[in-house]
Amino acid sequence: MPSDFDPLAAALRRASFTAVPTRFVDGQELPISEAIDVATRLVALVRADRPLVRLLAVHGFTLKKIEEGLALQAAAEEMVEACRSALALRDAAKAKRDEAWTSAKEEYLDFRAVARASLHNVADLASLGIAAPFLPQLNAFVAQALGSYRAAQRLSSARILASEGFSPGRISDAVNFLGQLTDLEALVVGAESRLRHFVDEREMAIVMLNLWVRDLLKAMRVALGKTRRPPSASAAKSAERVTTRFVGQRFLR
Repeated sequence: MPSDFDPLAAALRRASFTAVPTRFVDGQELPISEAIDVATRLVALVRADRPLVRLLAVHGFTLKKIEEGLALQAAAEEMVEACRSALALRDAAKAKRDEAWTSAKEEYLDFRAVARASLHNVADLASLGIAAPFLPQLNAFVAQALGSYRAAQRLSSARILASEGFSPGRISDAVNFLGQLTDLEALVVGAESRLRHFVDEREMAIVMLNLWVRDLLKAMRVALGKTRRPPSASAAKSAERVTTRFVGQRFLR
């Protein structure tokens, strides 16, 4: 029997395999990395011990099933990296969006202040919609600002705004910038959707890896005489279905 099996089994018992985060949150990768590390050490331990490999095969855990652990481990690592990349892309998209949003808000607030101070025609002010409260939510803000700018482009007193710094060209630029802001928001939404997809894939990969580790440990305990009861048939079938689906779809094509 390998001399380091008992300490490894103790480490596995301490590891919280059922407490893998269900949502990706910064700073919560430790349990996931720990699960991958434990599986890696366990695979290396078993593959280096030929008598143990033969014992496991006698009890139904063949070399092929041991090798499946490598595929599951690689899958988990791949999904962890995919999540990190997707998170970095999401954060970069949000940073660009937020910077543009700040600039767009500052420009629109300046426009409202200038319009209130320089325009005295009640109908003109009403058409600009600047009497309404400023809307802080992005999509509502874009609609509000776009409505004001479009109305300003049709004003007969547009020359007054131009004399105060808001020329037709500047207002046109503001309209175009709102379009860019909308595009950036779409990129953020897409990046968040992509991140959620990879988070789901990562969670499934970790669940599958943990099922494999659980069943290998059970088989090891049976093979080494640690227990008289082998893994239940239903648990084995469940693990086999999940492992076959994952390995077959991702790594054996």
